[in-house]
Amino acid sequence: MSGGKMSSRLALVARVTGLRVVALGVLSLAALGGMSKANAGTVNFSVDATVLTADPGNAFGLSGGETITLSGSYDDSAYNGVGAGIVYFDNGSGNHLSLVLGGVTLNETNDDAYMGGGFPYVSFIDGNFAGAGFLGSIVNGQNYDFNLNMGTFDATDAGMNGIHAEFNFVSGPSPEPSTIVLAGVGALGLIVVRHRRSRRHSVRA
Repeated sequence: MSGGKMSSRLALVARVTGLRVVALGVLSLAALGGMSKANAGTVNFSVDATVLTADPGNAFGLSGGETITLSGSYDDSAYNGVGAGIVYFDNGSGNHLSLVLGGVTLNETNDDAYMGGGFPYVSFIDGNFAGAGFLGSIVNGQNYDFNLNMGTFDATDAGMNGIHAEFNFVSGPSPEPSTIVLAGVGALGLIVVRHRRSRRHSVRA
């Protein structure tokens, strides 16, 4: 093969390879753009509270010093983590909530108003937990009311017996691992494109 044909073929290969790398970068950016769509931007949160006082024989089997955990996941289309916002976990929301109190675990469907809408909910300020609403549930045969706000948690039965706790750890929303992977792939695609272009310019020079 002559030198002219060889260089033409190498130039064609370089162009095709460059196009493939550009395509990778475009696809990576498209994947990043799709993260805001339903279920692509799932956000996790978790907040703990330490029990300060607990009435003997409470339905949760909790005593002072033990931990209560409120956690969940929601689609970031419900709240993007900026400013104040409320995320609902009622019927049809597709969001999930878990409230662990000793040997008792409640989820969003245990809220008395779950089917009616509006409850349960969690409020955030700049992505950090600010409060929650859980209208109550029957726990081991007892009907409990729940009150959660920025600093405290209370669960009481009809006779005002229950537990009082204080929040001691707050974690902001964290992206799913898949989101991090997609971001990494997008960045890698752009780096490779830039590297290929710089090499091509240096060869021409």
